[in-house]
Amino acid sequence: MMIEEYVEQKSVLFTIDEIVFLCNSKLICKELEDFRELHSQFLQKNLKSLKEDEKFTIDIYEKLKSINLLQKYNLYTLLENTTLSNKKDDENKQIIQHYFRNFLYK
Repeated sequence: MMIEEYVEQKSVLFTIDEIVFLCNSKLICKELEDFRELHSQFLQKNLKSLKEDEKFTIDIYEKLKSINLLQKYNLYTLLENTTLSNKKDDENKQIIQHYFRNFLYK
């Protein structure tokens, strides 16, 4: 039963806007428990946006909560290593489409 947490594949896909929002959330994972609770950390870091756009924030939270541990690790690694420009939306979109292709709607 425990192994399912690590290997069960769920097809959870994000939009480009959701990935941009995640990149800007500055999530921090140092231990295994941080990855397990990535969705909770996301919510804590985005309380202000939860009040402003509840549906958008909760949708991301639900997606993060539903993916398995390996997917959380892979997503976090991409988020941690991706730097987006504040002014170049087209460039950001290309970066996200390239690096996050396994997590994006086709």
